[in-house]
Amino acid sequence: MDGEEVEVLEAVHDDFSREILERVAQEPLSAPELVKQVDASKPTVYRRLSDLEEMDLVAVRVQPDDAGHHRKQYVAAVDAVHICVESDGLSVQVDRSAEDAVDRFRKLVGDIT
Repeated sequence: MDGEEVEVLEAVHDDFSREILERVAQEPLSAPELVKQVDASKPTVYRRLSDLEEMDLVAVRVQPDDAGHHRKQYVAAVDAVHICVESDGLSVQVDRSAEDAVDRFRKLVGDIT
């Protein structure tokens, strides 16, 4: 396994990260909403969100609220994570959502221009 696979495996093994992923796979949620729903401290939720975002397992959407303020909402950026037992050890395969791939392309193009 390479470093990225190890990070993903550790993330899905972590109860808090896994619960956050499960919740944002159901519906977009803000960090404060996740703090209320996940049985973890505020710093833990924010740290896990940062880690999951860094691994491209969650994506951030900016949504305006009724007052015109913009708030971040987190959504799952993956459809599935597969852990396979092979003769030379474990391997991890991440099926990224199609929408996430488009967003990553837009970000890449935006970074170039």
